[in-house]
Amino acid sequence: MYRRISFSVFLLLTSLIGLADDPPATEWITDPWGSLFIVVSQGRSEPMSIGSYSLLVYQNNRDAFITGTVGSRNGTVAGTWFDDLDDDGQPEAVVWIRNAGSGGYGELQVYTLDQVRLERIVLPEPNFELISDYRGRDKFSMQNGSIYRTFPRYRANDSMAEPTEGEIRLKLDFAGRRWLEAAN
Repeated sequence: MYRRISFSVFLLLTSLIGLADDPPATEWITDPWGSLFIVVSQGRSEPMSIGSYSLLVYQNNRDAFITGTVGSRNGTVAGTWFDDLDDDGQPEAVVWIRNAGSGGYGELQVYTLDQVRLERIVLPEPNFELISDYRGRDKFSMQNGSIYRTFPRYRANDSMAEPTEGEIRLKLDFAGRRWLEAAN
């Protein structure tokens, strides 16, 4: 009997310890666009370095669910934005994924909201001339309704930790589906 109780206590403790090791669920809530806003979440039971995220569109303080989707991620969600990027009167949901690894490569996953449906929009990579000295370490930001991407510029002999050529700043021309060099 003592062995059964000890084994039961052991199973209970190991399962509780396993729950404590689960990474915390992460959630991002954007600023509202009118009465709409998005909530992006990574799952608790997935590795932080790869998996999926859910993107949910709500109205009026989560009183009304509008639509949602699940996207894949190779890295972690690093930021989200919800704004009308092409001035067509419909907002776009933007999810920034930062790759797990020393390069910290960035990816934007963009969805346009058409009434009650989210449609994925694939963005092109910047022209080679704009990223010729690129090695990752992307940072994305939203300023005045535009998406900006910055990353360090490297010389051929620079280490990953010490870029010596300054920084590149690109602006997304969303309507034209292209990246342009932006003023610093």
